[in-house]
Amino acid sequence: EQFLLNELEKAKKHDDMALELQILNELIGYYRQTSEKERLLFVMKEAMAVADNMDLLQSENGKIPYATTALNVATGYRSIGDLEHSKEYYSLVQNIYFQVLGKNDMLLAGLYNNMSLLYQEQGDFQNAMDYLLKALDIVKENKAGFEIAVTYANLANTAVLAAKGDSSHENDMYDKVKEYACEAIRCFEERNTYDAHYCAALSALGMYYYHEEKYQKACELFQKGMDIVESSLGRNTQYMRLKENRDMCADKIMTGLKLSRLYYDTYGKQMLKEQFGPYMSQMAVGLVGEGSDCFGYDDAVSMDHDWGPDFCIWLPDELYDEIGEQLQEAYNKLPREFRGYKRTVSQKGTGRRGVMKISAFYEKLIGTGEYDRIDWQMVPDYGLKAATNGEIYMDESGCFSSMRTALQSGYPENILYLKLADDLARISQTGQYNYGRMLKRGSRITADMMLSDCMKQIMKLAHHMDNQYPPHDKWLYKSLEKLTGQT
Repeated sequence: EQFLLNELEKAKKHDDMALELQILNELIGYYRQTSEKERLLFVMKEAMAVADNMDLLQSENGKIPYATTALNVATGYRSIGDLEHSKEYYSLVQNIYFQVLGKNDMLLAGLYNNMSLLYQEQGDFQNAMDYLLKALDIVKENKAGFEIAVTYANLANTAVLAAKGDSSHENDMYDKVKEYACEAIRCFEERNTYDAHYCAALSALGMYYYHEEKYQKACELFQKGMDIVESSLGRNTQYMRLKENRDMCADKIMTGLKLSRLYYDTYGKQMLKEQFGPYMSQMAVGLVGEGSDCFGYDDAVSMDHDWGPDFCIWLPDELYDEIGEQLQEAYNKLPREFRGYKRTVSQKGTGRRGVMKISAFYEKLIGTGEYDRIDWQMVPDYGLKAATNGEIYMDESGCFSSMRTALQSGYPENILYLKLADDLARISQTGQYNYGRMLKRGSRITADMMLSDCMKQIMKLAHHMDNQYPPHDKWLYKSLEKLTGQT
């Protein structure tokens, strides 16, 4: 922005109106993308004033530059919701183009794309689709790869709105959404182009998956679009729309943690109050431990085993000896199906949910139930991570949470430095030393193994730098998203 503003001042100083107009057009695009309304309005009016002062419409060579400015202004007005001014300028551009351009000129395709968006804003989806299909014919005739991708992206998003506006043809329109969005994404990726238009295609495909109730997939597409927009344009209006859609999907996704809490509130709490009320102050309830659901990493794939409506009840040793067996029987009688989800437990997952001793829970994961007796040089990182994940729903006495809270403070300082040193040594050994040597020997498979080990150790290093326990290897990459980078 500052570069353009500086160059604009130079152009004005030298009375170079052609350059001034060119820069003003760039600023229109910039302020439209960054959603700065007042600045956008100012540069649009200034651009049209300069174009009029140059008498561009009075010469054959000036008509197209004038139309280009008017097109940018029309699009700018559309972006801020001033549809009347937008339509006025689009009509002006169309009149000029019809006078001087051939029927398959690419400028007409650009105009049709933009006019379709105006009709879209007005709720006239039939006209919007018609103009886009006209544009598609032109860009295909010209074999214009990027413009083909943009047009498909616009078709996909128009089809989304048409589907919402006409429930009688909803399914047919969503089939079109998928077709157009996938073709747009393919074209963009073929050109290695990942811009706002690409994100629009991702958004359309996300809406298709939302319609299909595949909320996890939809959420991932919206998040991907958000990341691209934020990295290049900041948190503009497109970013906020993507975020709204992402959050809408996230609310629909039934994670294991969410399901567990709802299940406990619906059945577990009542069972404990009615049958074990006098003991509730001595027990803890929640979902912590082994399993992707405890980490919040579960998805549709996770549901095939050791996933479903369940929770954990932790008891001190003495209380477990007194009521543990009886409490487990009561827990087993709770409904196995809840909100359409059924509890599935594999042989390996036995004992991860239900009633357990607090001491046995911690001993299984970190080797001891006492913080002062932890062997920090031998305890596995993934065990520490599993002991501190998930959520606690109830722990009035702190019988379970006291150990958990101590563990959540991270490694003792001397241990942390040893972890960092070990990570760096392993990275150097596998990535900087052995990887290159294996390549020189032509041993590609072994070289890839060294590279994989190096990448794994780098991810562990990132966790240790944040004083966080790395999870099991299969969750290392996923866990990077939750690091703060502030340690």
